[in-house]
Amino acid sequence: MPVTTTHSADRASLRAALILSLCLPGDVLLYLLMPMQPQAFGITLAESGILLAANRLVRIFGYRYVMKGYARWMAPPAQALCGER
Repeated sequence: MPVTTTHSADRASLRAALILSLCLPGDVLLYLLMPMQPQAFGITLAESGILLAANRLVRIFGYRYVMKGYARWMAPPAQALCGER
């Protein structure tokens, strides 16, 4: 089992936190502000609903590729870190 130092765990946690902090404002804009203020985005309320539905469909079908990428690139290091074979 590889030895994980506190420093490398802290760096990985910091990297994950930074990525999440960059993604969350986009979700807030899409799911909270766009339906409440569609005119600020230059669209109607109906168009806002269509865009949110399209976004959801892209995410549902896109998760397949995210899952494959995770299985290929991220799962082996994660398993090694957890001590699994």
